[in-house]
Amino acid sequence: GGFIFGYDTGQISDILLMDEPTNHLDLPAIIWLQDYLSQISDVTIVVVSHDRAFLNSVTEEIIVFKDQKLTYHTGNFDEYLEHTEEKQKYMERMAAAIERKRTAAERSVQTAMTQARRAGDDKKMAQMASRQRKLERMGMEVNEKGHRFKLNRDRVGFYNSTRDDVELEQSDVAPN
Repeated sequence: GGFIFGYDTGQISDILLMDEPTNHLDLPAIIWLQDYLSQISDVTIVVVSHDRAFLNSVTEEIIVFKDQKLTYHTGNFDEYLEHTEEKQKYMERMAAAIERKRTAAERSVQTAMTQARRAGDDKKMAQMASRQRKLERMGMEVNEKGHRFKLNRDRVGFYNSTRDDVELEQSDVAPN
């Protein structure tokens, strides 16, 4: 870790970059550093650290770089973990609900299609074929934030289907 000072004034610059600042510090030095950082104003501090207690004491926002994307989380490290766990549980419930709904709808369509074939009802068969195509779009009722899904806003670009499967992320953080 280290500090960045202005060349002429001896004042701290607008940004302070710290890479594992607590690695070779004893507890009194870590406490001093935490107090010092909490007193600094008008400075952006970027900290990379594995010291969970230190991160909890000095961070106000967590920025995660994963899968070539940045995600922003307000709060300290423990709040980030709590938010991530809540989001994971929500996504799991969403995926399970979509799967239950899809399975029931597919079963219903297959049953109706079988009955329409036996009866020779072309109109009913066309209706079931339409419902089968609608099943491919199922799950798009809401977007990741829980708002109503809009294709032109939530699925911009080229895709092989009109809907995304709910992606469940693996946890990167080992429990302490």
